[in-house]
Amino acid sequence: MKKLILLRHGHSESKSEQGDKERHLSKKGQQQILSVVKYINQNNHDTSTIILYSPAKRAIETKNIILENLDIRYPSKPVENFYSGTMNHVISTIYDQDVKIKCILAIGHNPIWSDFASYLSSKELFLKTGEAIFLEKEVENWDQLINEKSWNIDKHLSH
Repeated sequence: MKKLILLRHGHSESKSEQGDKERHLSKKGQQQILSVVKYINQNNHDTSTIILYSPAKRAIETKNIILENLDIRYPSKPVENFYSGTMNHVISTIYDQDVKIKCILAIGHNPIWSDFASYLSSKELFLKTGEAIFLEKEVENWDQLINEKSWNIDKHLSH
């Protein structure tokens, strides 16, 4: 069984003088992520999880809140294509993960995250900031991701 958590970064500042990639989480965004962490902690969190995240400041801050509050076994990895790539980039990144990893918590942005969640679940989904979709599928390897659509939606955590 593999689990995939697609988390859209928390609510962020509306503007940054340094540009979109440098926007910080707002207080509301920090609270959104803490509620996601609370849900994960209450629902049998698996420590054999890796966090893959966009290099945008708000995604990094989202990741940091999670790491401060969850026991995660594998080192986190920034993925440039989670900010500026396509759904195919996301698929290939997940496809390459070690078979020992049971859960991937991926932090990114729309429209890719909503499109990817819709693709995997075969349902029309939209992730607002700070929302997460918890997907699971009875597969052994991450490279089966491409051929195995219709992942089960365990939970769509919204605020």
